[in-house]
Parts: sequence; C-alpha cells; structure tokens
Amino acid sequence: MKILRTSLSDVLFCLNNIKEICMRYYDVLEYSEEDAEYMIERAKEFAEQDPVEVNSEDVAKSRAKTVFIESIGQEFIDELESDYYEKNGQMLRLERNDPPYRCVYYKEYDVWVVTAVLRSGKLEDGTSLEHTGESPYVLIRGKDGALLAASC
Repeated sequence: MKILRTSLSDVLFCLNNIKEICMRYYDVLEYSEEDAEYMIERAKEFAEQDPVEVNSEDVAKSRAKTVFIESIGQEFIDELESDYYEKNGQMLRLERNDPPYRCVYYKEYDVWVVTAVLRSGKLEDGTSLEHTGESPYVLIRGKDGALLAASC
C-alpha cells in the first residue's frame, strides 16, 4: 500500500494552512511555522499509498492507521484499540474516556485530522488509567488521501 506523496502545490498549501488547521483543532492562538514545516517533512518519510477519496471517518481512520503502524508499530495500534489493560499481570476491562480515534474534517480545506487518542479511563478495579505523552496525529487530504502532514 502507498501513501500518495505531496506535490509542490501541496507543500505550499500545507505551509499556508496547517498552522490554521492546527490552531483550530487544538483551540490555541498560536502554532509555529516550524511545527508545520516539521509535520510536512515528516509526512515525506512514509511509504506511498494508492490515491483514494477519503469521504468518511472510516476511510480516514484506515489511512491514518497505515501511517501509525509504519511509524509506531502494530503493537501500538493493538494496545490503542484494546478495551483491556494489563495491571499487575491481570487483564482489566477499561471504560474509556474517549474512543481510540478522533476524526475532524475541515471542509474548507478538504483535510481530515485523525488523532490516535491515547487510552485513559476507569479500570474495572475502580482505579484510573491516565495516558502520558502526546497523541500522534496526521492530516490527510480528502480528494485523494494524500498524507499532507504527520506528527508521530
């Protein structure tokens, strides 16, 4: 499977719009151009996928999972999607605070932001599970599934 590589026009689009998309997505007033440039460069490191229209959350998640697996590994995805957590050698059911993936579509940019939401919630023994670290995310163009930017 290949992730469609971005063209020069995509790079210019990204530089001009990734900051704005991320500011809206994370509800922050500022997002540096250096962060946007890093994410665009990071996207170039992944294998190419065949072009496909990303017209639903399911398709967006599928494209994003391919990137997460290549970057972080299948074990990360298996753990992310599991409703169980191992604690002291015992598997405990997890009541999640959030689903494993968050997908937001920005129609004006035709861009999907897909985040792998690190697990947190309440374990069946009554204790809490809180994630540590940053949740990886990608920006995917809707019309052809091109990976525009990645933070993973």
